[in-house]
Amino acid sequence: LKDHEPIELEAGQDIIVYAAGPEEYLTYEGYKNETETKIGCSYAKLCESLKPGNKMLFADGSLVIEVTEILDERNLKGKVLNNKKLGERKNGNLPGVKVDLDVLQPKDVDDIKNFCCVNKMDYVAVSFVQ
Repeated sequence: LKDHEPIELEAGQDIIVYAAGPEEYLTYEGYKNETETKIGCSYAKLCESLKPGNKMLFADGSLVIEVTEILDERNLKGKVLNNKKLGERKNGNLPGVKVDLDVLQPKDVDDIKNFCCVNKMDYVAVSFVQ
């Protein structure tokens, strides 16, 4: 977020969600000004996966945004459904939506090889798998 400051969101306001992708997301600065509010998301295929009416949950579900329009391949417009101060790097959830992501990301594979195997762990659990 711009200047690392949380953004105050109000129920009923419009918001743009930018599908930055995992690399660009690390440096993308969301913002709120007099004319618009825009936040980034690390899921590059966000706009392909969602349609109007879908809900996005952020910050452990404490912020709900309903998709109102897919603007282009990287931006969508939504309506904020509840008041929330949103900080940086909060998790996201797309209930009922099939996402196109590998279950294990490269860091997960590295952690398994270099920590779990080295320490002879018996098993690894994976949550929220589709």
